[in-house]
Amino acid sequence: IENNIWDGTEASSYGGGTGTSTDPYLITNGAELYHLVNECYRNSDGTKGTYYKITNDIVLNDTSVANWTASAHDFGISRPYNMWGFRGHLDGANHIIKGLYMNESTNDYIGLFPTAGQCATIDNLGIVDSYIAGKNAGAFIGGCIGRSGDPFINQTKLTNCFVDTTVTINGSASNGGLVGYNDANLRFTNCYATANLGTAQAGGLAGRSIWSGGAGTGNLYATQCYTTAAKYMSWSDISLWKSGAIVNYCGVTEAAKGEGAKTAMPDLDFETIYPTKAGDYPILKVFADQSEDIIWNGTIATGFAGGDGSANNP
Repeated sequence: IENNIWDGTEASSYGGGTGTSTDPYLITNGAELYHLVNECYRNSDGTKGTYYKITNDIVLNDTSVANWTASAHDFGISRPYNMWGFRGHLDGANHIIKGLYMNESTNDYIGLFPTAGQCATIDNLGIVDSYIAGKNAGAFIGGCIGRSGDPFINQTKLTNCFVDTTVTINGSASNGGLVGYNDANLRFTNCYATANLGTAQAGGLAGRSIWSGGAGTGNLYATQCYTTAAKYMSWSDISLWKSGAIVNYCGVTEAAKGEGAKTAMPDLDFETIYPTKAGDYPILKVFADQSEDIIWNGTIATGFAGGDGSANNP
């Protein structure tokens, strides 16, 4: 994978698919991922209701070199403001994005997707070895989404997503591990954030979440989530717990590494969601299963794992 590092360009199309739920657009490299993000802002309806799937880990910059950010390709560009931005469904398929670098001077909302809303979903995606920053004094910064906004009651949902200790999110206004600013209905399920959130107002799940005045808007829901940040949200007009949080932990310390997690966070589901990891915080099982090596035992299978060999069901 390290030999397929993004060169800073944008692809003109995706790696396959038609964008439906059964045949999502396939994102195979950094250039195609960059194409998706830019499509969000060329046309406000460009990603609405469309499905995307990442097919492998994506390396945007080589983080193995010393001071890698000095020569990194910047994933952020100046884009016209669009409240909703990404309005589709992205399945990371238990893959990671590595080497995401953004250091923007003009945008107020900064993240993999600067803005998202209107029932957008991001599932099964991790961000590691990344640096996301904003120079604007009013910038809201999140690993996955800069701003989740929606004037209606639709929810933006993140499921099985994480940013880990190798990620730095650095701005002067408000930093969130996963989302920088929320004035929609935002739901986290099975997510964690252990990123370095800098010295600004910092929230592990969201930097700021406010009630925007519409019926049912500005709420933040979470279940089976944890963060090393002292708060779920840095500043807020609403309460996470009042909005329906179930089994969440903030202010998690290094005592929660390894088997210590079961004492520090006793109500997390360690059986099916968060297996413990020696010397580290609990990881999502879907990613742990993905990373396990499967060594051939020398036998011949009697059939395939599934499918019927057709184009729609290979």
